[in-house]
Amino acid sequence: MRGWKWMAVALVAAAPLAVVRAQEEFDMRSVTDAVDSLRQLRSSVESAPARLKDVLFVSQVVYGQCYSKCEPGPQGRRICSGDKGSYNFHFDVSDLKPRFNVPLNKQKMVTVEYAPQFQANLKIWAEAVKRTSGDLDEAEAAADRLHNVRSEAELLSRRKGLLDTLERVKNDLAQVSKRVAVIRQSVAGYLVEEGDARKELESARGVLDERLNGLNQKIQDEMSRRACVEGPQAQYGSFQRTVTAHVNSIATVYDDVHAHTLAADQAGRVLLSETNHMTEHIGLVEEELKNAKDLMETEQALAAFHGKIAAKAWREYAAHVAEAVAK
Repeated sequence: MRGWKWMAVALVAAAPLAVVRAQEEFDMRSVTDAVDSLRQLRSSVESAPARLKDVLFVSQVVYGQCYSKCEPGPQGRRICSGDKGSYNFHFDVSDLKPRFNVPLNKQKMVTVEYAPQFQANLKIWAEAVKRTSGDLDEAEAAADRLHNVRSEAELLSRRKGLLDTLERVKNDLAQVSKRVAVIRQSVAGYLVEEGDARKELESARGVLDERLNGLNQKIQDEMSRRACVEGPQAQYGSFQRTVTAHVNSIATVYDDVHAHTLAADQAGRVLLSETNHMTEHIGLVEEELKNAKDLMETEQALAAFHGKIAAKAWREYAAHVAEAVAK
């Protein structure tokens, strides 16, 4: 669909209008990618609540004997001496659960509320794109009928029919732009809300890291004070990895949603830009048709229209949007 841009430039630069021949079909890749980004955001938002599991912080009591010397023994066993008494540590960060529940519940609430709203906006946009495609098909057919006129009256009548159809296409494109603007606004709002939840999660993770580091330091200080060569470091390491992995799994969901939201925000810009370029192109073609004094100038305007290419591009666009919204 980048073709709209250079066609619009050509129409402005050409005086009088030259016959512009399309060398290739419109490039739909940027639009297709943008549509896919919107679909991926919808999927990410819809699946997020199920993936956001409640924080499960289990407590663990670790105890054992402190020795001043340990050496490898037979059959993989260790031989320790210099008994310096037992140790007992309670690993517990469960009091931090409420701190994590705040951003967790906020993200769940935001996504549950946003998902149906976003899907509804996508459906209305898809209908607008489909309507535009249908009217472009009619414009293509009306342009074809202009190639075989037998009188000036017939030329004027058929040209008016094409102009009326192109005006309808412009109105359709205005609706597409409006729906894309609504989607962009909703994505921007969601970006703020999920961003707030992410900040609160990062704050909670900072408190958790500080607590875990404090527990580790307490162990190191106690074992050093008693000159223990073996202590609960291994058990604590396992506990720390379990807690951290669970929190990281939650953060991964946040990051996934955030990345798709940013991509959808950029997709909205692409879709709006491409729709605006098509609107400009149709407007310039309308102007040339209105100013055409005879059949030759009418043919020149039709050559600049590239009706078959435009209609085909929007049929593909509409089909891809319908497929993406339906999934």
